[in-house]
Amino acid sequence: MRGGTAALEVETDRWLGVSREGRVCRNCRSEEVENVEHWLLRCTGMAEEREKLIMTMRGKVEWQSMEDDERAAAVLSYACRDDGVGRGVEKMWRKRFFDRSLTVPVPPPPLIPNAWIKHLIYL
Repeated sequence: MRGGTAALEVETDRWLGVSREGRVCRNCRSEEVENVEHWLLRCTGMAEEREKLIMTMRGKVEWQSMEDDERAAAVLSYACRDDGVGRGVEKMWRKRFFDRSLTVPVPPPPLIPNAWIKHLIYL
């Protein structure tokens, strides 16, 4: 996920040539770029799931003294070795990628050059 493998807008819209500022979250109305930190820590579409996840994390790390990038790294690190954190991240993942009722309409990305269309068909 932190290596650019999650299909968050910061990554997928990059493939389409959208400027970083235009890669906004489609699950909330914050107009923030949807990156890992936003998705895990600030997206209002994930508020309920995140609250449970943060409660779990507060028992494992000094949550209050951490910056957002450190918090995101800690969550992802614990998700790999702690069942409770792993289940929390999985719930957020499923909600983000499989619950389309959350999606907030945003303007479509710019037209895709023909060379890209051929590439995208085979992904």
